[in-house]
Amino acid sequence: MSRKAIGFIALGLVVVVAALGAGYVLGRGTTPSLPTPKPKTYAGAHLGGSSPGSLVSATAVVDEDPTLRAAGVTAVHIRYRSTDGNTGKGTVVSGTVFIPGGAPPIGGWPVVAIGHGTTGVLNGCGPSASANFDGEATDIARLTGIGYAVTLADYQGLGTASSGVHPYLDSRTAGYNIIDSVRALRNSFKHISYRWAAIGGSQGGGAVWSANEQADKYAPGLDLVGTIAVAPTADVAPLVNEAAAGTLDQDQLGAYQWLLVSLHRLHPSLDLNLYRSTKAAAAWSTLSDCTIANATERDQVLSKLTPADLKPLSIDAAKQVQSYLTAWALPQHILSAPLFVVYGGRDPFINPAWTTGAVALACRKGGNVARLYDPNGGHDVTDPVNLMPWVVQRFADKKVISQCPKGETKPPTT
Repeated sequence: MSRKAIGFIALGLVVVVAALGAGYVLGRGTTPSLPTPKPKTYAGAHLGGSSPGSLVSATAVVDEDPTLRAAGVTAVHIRYRSTDGNTGKGTVVSGTVFIPGGAPPIGGWPVVAIGHGTTGVLNGCGPSASANFDGEATDIARLTGIGYAVTLADYQGLGTASSGVHPYLDSRTAGYNIIDSVRALRNSFKHISYRWAAIGGSQGGGAVWSANEQADKYAPGLDLVGTIAVAPTADVAPLVNEAAAGTLDQDQLGAYQWLLVSLHRLHPSLDLNLYRSTKAAAAWSTLSDCTIANATERDQVLSKLTPADLKPLSIDAAKQVQSYLTAWALPQHILSAPLFVVYGGRDPFINPAWTTGAVALACRKGGNVARLYDPNGGHDVTDPVNLMPWVVQRFADKKVISQCPKGETKPPTT
């Protein structure tokens, strides 16, 4: 472990508290443009196999972000096998894996899997489609700089057309994708530890939370030491109540529209015209796009929508969408490892009471949960990488004191 990582242990959770306010957003947008130079198969990768985490392809990143290139980081785009959380069927998911420059430590590079926030819902919206990995390059450089190998899964349906339909905010499927990205990393490079952690915010917070729940049974050969979930989308089913009441705020409209796009693609019988106005339907293609080139136009269209434009036309229509989201809600199983949840009281996307309820249920299931609630924090309460001291302590086998059932000050329940 590097000296910088050891210093992080000494800083401890004091740094965690001081880090609040650094910024993590629901969706930053991505540029779905493939690298222009012809990619080459990465020589060190072990291709083949049919089990989760086995590699379908591995190509060296030839247009690597300057920050990563300067740090001597090796980056490889991968396509690997995973599992659909809804059907249990095998899938092929894309992503990118990274290792630091220099000699690995004894036991191999420990792994941190990043769960990214919302980037879109269509093929080509994944971080691997952009040169800076949808803004994650800086965090990847920070993590590799302190001695971690890193995975960044695109999630099912956000890569190529062969990756299927993206089940937006289905944390179970994204959790499988996170776990299998660690397996795929180990198939991509030599000298990788079986010990790993996961960090994520927003959609990625839900993804790593679910990965934690599934890790023991799904990947017993790996050793998960802990996960950090910032402003996690643990249970967003109550969004439908707000849509039905016409109280969705401007920040929620865009995410809710992408939810409807995703659910319709997963369930074609879902009649979108029961959930959108004529004005919204006319702009549906623009609203559904994830490209940076379209970002300004999408923002302009969103700014002209009102809650009435995405209000379900009947109670039965609302119940249908809510049933899908309830089936995806966390928690679903007991945690495999300690979970650190950080969230804010002024989150415009996720009502803090929803997160409080999910945390309480995780505690009742017997999980080891720590939490940090900032009553003045928004959805961008902090970047998960700023909380790495907590992760470093988990790799150092420091004991975690669970805050179940007593913990940080709770937000209002209304």
